[in-house]
Amino acid sequence: MRSFLKMPTSLKVGAYVTDVYNLGTGSDVLNKSDVILAINGNDLDSYGQFVHPKYELLNYHHLITSKTAGEKILFDLWREGEKTQVQSEVKNFKASEMLVPYHEYDKQPEYVVTGGFVLQKLTREYLAQWGDDWSGKVSPQLYHYYREQSFKPTSERRDIVILSFVLPMNINLGYSNLGQVVVKKFNGMTISSISDILTAQKLNPESKYDVIEFEMDHPAVVIPREQLPMADMFIQRNYGIQKLKNIDL
Repeated sequence: MRSFLKMPTSLKVGAYVTDVYNLGTGSDVLNKSDVILAINGNDLDSYGQFVHPKYELLNYHHLITSKTAGEKILFDLWREGEKTQVQSEVKNFKASEMLVPYHEYDKQPEYVVTGGFVLQKLTREYLAQWGDDWSGKVSPQLYHYYREQSFKPTSERRDIVILSFVLPMNINLGYSNLGQVVVKKFNGMTISSISDILTAQKLNPESKYDVIEFEMDHPAVVIPREQLPMADMFIQRNYGIQKLKNIDL
């Protein structure tokens, strides 16, 4: 790998950057395929560790988390065949900014229930409901978003919206086994956040149906609009749901 990157044989330090998140310290200056040689003058080995004067080998995270937001961080890099330096500010961000939030304290889950279909924002708390070893129990697609995309929100996608469960009712016969699937479109509108569902429900007023499309070629859901008001009323009463939507706008 070092030979491929045209690093001199004398250069034995450095951790390879395989990916760069959209959130966090260094996200604005680091590139894929960079090799981080040192952070604030502390050499990194290939595992991203440095020698602390008191605690010996520590992970590079300590060099960043020991700083306060706004302080400067200096990265020594090997980039495109030569040494260089880049500087970044230590950044703090809220869990709510993540594509799949890790924690949301003092906050109720965001969801919309329509025709018995429970649409909600994917969070780590939701995944953890599967108990111990939940990573092997949840849908591989949901785990992929959690594992690989949590720190990669974009302006085009701020949430992962899923159909988590179907509350059985006449209006959703045939769909009761559907769950843990990612919503792609609602009434033809691409869904980038849970609040988009409220906008999408108002689209195509001339249509007799609401149509929900999913990723991974899962079959679309078709909900008769004429039956929705009565069905939602029965669902709310029969399943003890205080409100059919809970979204922070």
